[in-house]
Amino acid sequence: MANEEESPGNVRLQLAKLFDESLRATVPSENVEPLVAACSGQFGDYQCNNAMGLFGEIKGKNTEFKNPNSLGQAIARNLPLSEMVASHSVAGPGFVNIVLSNTWLAESIQKMLVDGIQTWAPELCIKKANTAVYLLYAHARICSIIWKSGKDIEDLKKVGEIALDQVDEHALGLHLLQFSEIVEDVRTNLLPSVLCEYLYNLSELFSKFYDSCQVHYHAVLVIDLYFNAKLSGKIMDSILPPSLSRTF
Repeated sequence: MANEEESPGNVRLQLAKLFDESLRATVPSENVEPLVAACSGQFGDYQCNNAMGLFGEIKGKNTEFKNPNSLGQAIARNLPLSEMVASHSVAGPGFVNIVLSNTWLAESIQKMLVDGIQTWAPELCIKKANTAVYLLYAHARICSIIWKSGKDIEDLKKVGEIALDQVDEHALGLHLLQFSEIVEDVRTNLLPSVLCEYLYNLSELFSKFYDSCQVHYHAVLVIDLYFNAKLSGKIMDSILPPSLSRTF
């Protein structure tokens, strides 16, 4: 299994470590690599998919497990306690679904903000990058919230409290923490398109959060008007505060 210390922000690796302990306790005679992947969110945030394949390997041996589901139940029972796991369930042929704790998500995002993304994800060298309007728009909306709040973002990183009470907040927080996994996939499999897709999905999730958990209506109106006028060439940066106009 990959070294967690190389990617301290990799949620999948942290969960794989928990499932590694569980699998060792459940089937100590087998050498099993945890199969952990992010899922759609209908049943959970992550899923361990070892049970069905593993049952095929141990079937016929002197074992207490009658089917993949019973093996999945045992894997779930043997999971060590962890503050990152809010709940777990077993579906179908032993799929173990994990729901991450909102408190753990918030604390992890806070740590990422304070420590800096360079300590959170593996290094990825990108010499050139193309921008897109939807990414710029999402960034502008973020800056508008900061500008309207009148708060110092560096101070907020250290003393602000993150709350993930709504569904869209949880989804956005989870996606942010998956950045380390995405960069690892890009670096390992040489697929830069994966990063592009991640950023596109991040913009979509932020837009959903922005609409359902609106912070400042006035900031929304100002930034929408400014951005549309900026694209049409009818406005100058000088009409906005320097902290916001620098973002374009």
